[in-house]
This record gives sequence, structure tokens and C-alpha cells, in this order.
Amino acid sequence: MKSITDGVDATRKEREMQGKLGTAARYLGLVVGVSLAMTSVTRAQNNSLYQAVDMRGQTRPLTMAQGSLIRQVPLAPRQIAKHDIFTVRIEELSRFSSEGEMQRRRTMSILSVMQDWVRLNGLTKAERTQQTTGVDPRIQGQFQDQIRAQGDIEAAERLTMNLAVEVVDVRPNGNLVLEGQKEIRINEEAWIVRLTGTCRQEDIGSDRVILSENILDLNIERELAGAVRDSYRRGWLIRGFDKISPF
Repeated sequence: MKSITDGVDATRKEREMQGKLGTAARYLGLVVGVSLAMTSVTRAQNNSLYQAVDMRGQTRPLTMAQGSLIRQVPLAPRQIAKHDIFTVRIEELSRFSSEGEMQRRRTMSILSVMQDWVRLNGLTKAERTQQTTGVDPRIQGQFQDQIRAQGDIEAAERLTMNLAVEVVDVRPNGNLVLEGQKEIRINEEAWIVRLTGTCRQEDIGSDRVILSENILDLNIERELAGAVRDSYRRGWLIRGFDKISPF
């Protein structure tokens, strides 16, 4: 009877021991889990908006590409070569004003007396002659000249347009030689614009536009043709008369 009682007590003690070990194991697992969770939170905070951890475990600041959701990395500038096409924005305003006045007055008197005269004897000999009337011939006169002129010129012209140009040459220092032409024809009317000049590569905008004020040796030629131009065009006779300008 005593042996049976001792066996039951041993079994009870063994179960109590196993229960204590299981409880200790559960507590140990809970502590390990909490520790791992805290480590993950700490690492996540270290990899926040301000710094990152590289493959070697060292912290480093974030770059703009890593920390921004809207930043776009700019493309590398393309090397400019001959025959590339750009756009020139022409905004030219020219004004000219001139005013002049001239006044001239001249008075001249002439009194000439001819005391002697000559007579030709053949083709190689000249002889002096005497006056037969006894009165020396004379010339007397008076000349007056007065001129007054006044002129006033004022002109203004503005040209605004966009023109596609081509790179015809690249200088050793990187400057670009530009050349372009635009021609518009509507029925018999024609409007032609030609442009040449030199610019720097730094003057080209991100939209491939060059302002005309940044072009060196800018030369703009505008030509009109058609019925409208013929209505006020000067004829060759008027042009020649204006060129000679006898008065």
C-alpha cells in the first residue's frame, strides 16, 4: 500500500516539474520575441527618412533619389553636333529718328575789265591787238544764292516670330554657327525671312530655344513679294532719280 502511495507522489511531482519547465519555456520565448521585435523597430527607425544602413551595417544619409517620391533625375545633356536643329525666338524692336535743317546764303559780285586782246595768226602764233574804240570792254554782274532745307524722319519696326535654324558649324571653342530660313506663300503673296549668326551653347535653353538677343553677328533679312509689295514699290526711274537727287 505504501509503495502505491509513493508511486503516485512521484508521478505528481514529475508532472509539477514538467509544468514549471513549460511555463519557464513560454516566458523565455516571450522575452526572446519581445527582444526581436524591439530590434526590428529600432532598425526600421534607423532606416527612416533621415538615414539608411548599407550592406556593411554603416549608416549613411539618404540621397534625393531615395528620399523623394517626385524627384526626377535630369538627363545628361546631349552633345551638340552639326545639322542639329534649334528654335530661335526673334524679338527685335528698332526705332530711328533723325532731324536736320540747313540754311545757306551766298552773294557774289563780278567786275572784269579786258584791256588787251589777242589775235591768232595761223595755228601757232598769237599777236596782241589794240582796242579800236578807246573803251575797254568790261563785264559786271551780281549773283545771289539762298538755299534752305529741313528734314524730319522717324521710323519704327518690330519683328516677333519663331524660326527653326540649323547648326552649320561648331567652332573649336564650342560656339555654334546658325543659319535658317522661313518662307510662307499664300497665293501670290510671299514672305521670306533669313537668319544667320553665332551663339554659345550655354545660351540654349532646356526647351532648345535661343533668344535672338544672345546671338552674335545677328543678320535678319526680310523679303516681301506679291501684289501688296508691288503697290508701294518704287520703279526703276524713281529709284534712279532719287539716287541722283539733282535738287
